[in-house]
Amino acid sequence: MVDTEVPTAVPSEMARYWRIRMRFEEGDDVTKAAWHDDIVGVWYGGWNAEQFEQTLERNSQDAAAELSKFNDDAGLVYKVKARYVEAARRFWGISENDWVFTYFDDAIHLARVKSVVERQPHPTFSRDWVLFKFRRIGSKKTFALGKLPDCFRLLSSAGQGNVHEVGATRRLIKLLAESTPEQQV
Repeated sequence: MVDTEVPTAVPSEMARYWRIRMRFEEGDDVTKAAWHDDIVGVWYGGWNAEQFEQTLERNSQDAAAELSKFNDDAGLVYKVKARYVEAARRFWGISENDWVFTYFDDAIHLARVKSVVERQPHPTFSRDWVLFKFRRIGSKKTFALGKLPDCFRLLSSAGQGNVHEVGATRRLIKLLAESTPEQQV
């Protein structure tokens, strides 16, 4: 399934490919619902997009500690970990030339990010003062794994983090990004 938006003409060598997982710590997986709402996002605390960007602009030596103050203000009892800050930086750094992908319903879903991180957190996917920071997506494609060669099953488990730039499987995602129907792959 391909939507009707035409992707920006960008040489595929310049594009990067990011696996996005949208599963809350307690197991609440919003991947499918978010994808159908044409968004991808991350949580990582009670801070919003503007607070994160201001923290980065100040070049804080300890961005995690600074962001933890926003958690305290929101009544959250956990500290922001450095790895959360790094994952958020990666999420903010995804360019409109890049492809994001995820996995659900035995299919790989690809799209291009088409917005900066929205100023207001998503009202439906935020949880207990943990704000869902999101970006809009378009140029979506879906590939059923059952119609692809077996090597594409590697993509369903690609990466360890919620925002992971693929390395070894990059060529597989690039092939999907350059293709339309499964038969073309």
